[in-house]
Amino acid sequence: MPQEVEFNIVTQDMQSFLIEIRISDDSNSSRSRRRLSVPFYPDTLRDSLQQWQQDFQLIVNNGRRTQAAENNQNIIENEDDDDDLPFDDSDNNSSYNNCWESYENLTTELNNWLNSGEDWQKVRNWLTQDLKKSEAEIQVTIQTDDLLLKQLPWQAWDLLSQHYPQAEIAIGPPEYEPPEKWGKIRQHPQVRILVILGSDENISLDEDSKLLDRVREHGATLKSLEQPTLDELKNVLAEPKGWNIIFYAGHSETNDEGKGVLHLNERESITIDDIKEQLEVAIQNGLYLAIFNSCDGLGIAAQLAELRLPQSIVMKEEIDNQMAIDFLKYFLDSFSRNKSLFVSVGNARQHLQKTYDKPEKFPGGHWLPVIVPNPAVPLATWKEFLSESELSLIWRILLIIGGIVGVLGLPLSLLYEFGWDKAIFYAKLYPHIILYPLFMFWAALWLVYKGFTQIINRSARGLQLGILAMLAISVVLLVIEMSGSNMFLLELNKTAQASIDLSTFNKNTIADIQKIPKDILDTQKIFQKDHIVISKAVLEESLSNYIAIKKDDQIPEEQAKGFHQLMEIGLDYLTTWKEQKNWSSLSRVLYGYTFWAITFTGLSFFVLWVQNQDFRKFYNQSRYFEYLVFAQVMVVFWIPFRLYYVVKTKNILFGYTGLQWMKPLEPFVYLVISILFVFTLCQTIRQQHKYRMLIITITIVSIGVSLWIGYGLTDILDRTFFLNTPNIGTWILVPILTGLAIYLFFNYQDK
Repeated sequence: MPQEVEFNIVTQDMQSFLIEIRISDDSNSSRSRRRLSVPFYPDTLRDSLQQWQQDFQLIVNNGRRTQAAENNQNIIENEDDDDDLPFDDSDNNSSYNNCWESYENLTTELNNWLNSGEDWQKVRNWLTQDLKKSEAEIQVTIQTDDLLLKQLPWQAWDLLSQHYPQAEIAIGPPEYEPPEKWGKIRQHPQVRILVILGSDENISLDEDSKLLDRVREHGATLKSLEQPTLDELKNVLAEPKGWNIIFYAGHSETNDEGKGVLHLNERESITIDDIKEQLEVAIQNGLYLAIFNSCDGLGIAAQLAELRLPQSIVMKEEIDNQMAIDFLKYFLDSFSRNKSLFVSVGNARQHLQKTYDKPEKFPGGHWLPVIVPNPAVPLATWKEFLSESELSLIWRILLIIGGIVGVLGLPLSLLYEFGWDKAIFYAKLYPHIILYPLFMFWAALWLVYKGFTQIINRSARGLQLGILAMLAISVVLLVIEMSGSNMFLLELNKTAQASIDLSTFNKNTIADIQKIPKDILDTQKIFQKDHIVISKAVLEESLSNYIAIKKDDQIPEEQAKGFHQLMEIGLDYLTTWKEQKNWSSLSRVLYGYTFWAITFTGLSFFVLWVQNQDFRKFYNQSRYFEYLVFAQVMVVFWIPFRLYYVVKTKNILFGYTGLQWMKPLEPFVYLVISILFVFTLCQTIRQQHKYRMLIITITIVSIGVSLWIGYGLTDILDRTFFLNTPNIGTWILVPILTGLAIYLFFNYQDK
């Protein structure tokens, strides 16, 4: 919990300030409030501040003139008149030395004042007594109307810099209240940012624009206005949908009246008063944060505070362009990682200090960015601007239809084409493609969809390319599956028939088929001169008779061999059916679709796991992780169904034993599942500290149980669900248990 410190400083007279100090933590479990008078700041402090300001602005201006000269292609390098040069090297070096000296002097004068006398010592004692060095975040707000106090580099106070480096200083007005009609932070599917790029004379705004573009990757939608007119700016500010953040880059200043001036373009300069009504509308519509990555911004911040804007970030003085860019870079990187506003500004300030707080750079420049908060409004993080969003209605309808077809399409087509008894028989024979979708695949589809909707920027190029790649791979695998051997009986329509020249086969194969006993098949029906005629009816008659006889183990191996070769020929796409006409069933199409849906879903995990590397991509990364893990568990439980088909069905149809079932796609399937298993464990160990053991246990147990059931309990599966089950009522139980398990887990997590 961050600690909050408020210094409310009011001028009593020209001799002293009245300070009220309030210290609390976020839970309000520890609060203190004290008040006392402290001496007025000495003239030497005011003079040292003004001297540093002058020296700092000199080196900033020199740097800009140098940059402008380097970018000017018309400059005459050998000009004799020295007056045409902006400055010489000796003047430049002298300016940096002077700035470093005034920077050190200002730091000394500030600490002399803050450490002087008994009153300031009491303040130090109160702070050291109540502040926690172990606290990760300390938010200090200086509330005052005194301009010099606002301009002072409070970060240089040795009490804070040495003992509480995690403290971040903000400047605010002594009085505040929430905006009118303010309820809660306005949420959108993506953080709405309005980017205003104003006058860019002698400064470069390209980097600001590029940095903001990167934020799109973390769930932001940006609208840019480049050197807009006043009317254009007014219209966009007042858009009913509202903005979460407004960003301004360009020239600005505080005029003699203490008001902020924005230079929109080369012709128009405006004050906050010119857009006051539109800003009030924007605040009512949810505007939370304004960032002015520009010149002197204290006047702008004061006016925005009068409008009760929740938060703003401004520069106290004119700042070097590269420093402003670096500040924005590090601030956005931290803030988009869901760090608080104070921590994000503090992180950016530390980077500026490491880079620029040197005699030859911009000493003291890291003091200039400052938060101007409204304490009446709670601090927000990046994720609090976001509301989880579903896909568009059209996409949801398409996915629902696609999911229903993938789960119910094949069973319904079997009922339509072949009737109830045949549909049940096929379901028992091919459970991995008919029953599995009904049992568990529906849950995997739902979980993958829910995980996908946790991704903020679903149109990210990397994500879309990954999905397209997995789509292409799944289509290739579908083509391989549908054009190989070991077809399913359900792929043939009722009247399917093929006549094949006997010369296609070797004599041993023909001889084996002719040895099939008549109680399985009268082979005279299929041999016609120099052809063998294979039909769907022949294959199913043979299979039914074979299964009935096999129960009593009355089939010699030699006769069974002929049956298996007949089935292998009859279910070989390339040899038997490729050149035939009018043989394919509607169920073959829906089987192909179901196979593709399962394959594509499994492959999509690779793309979805890659997204998990950066938590900024999600509304809720933990929930995203849970959805993926449980979706993967549902996919893993496809293994027992597949193993049953491999061990039982293929043995019945083709007589496969040992590793004969290892067709081209089989090793690929288990390789993919193994890689996903390892990848899931690695991701869990790296990121999910809270639920690490639970998720690892669930994953390992799921893999182990699925393999154990598939290999070790094949006969139990056979009697409970598949070919030898006396009651298909057990089929209803599995999807109910699947849904109940998912409901109980996620309901427990929510609690």
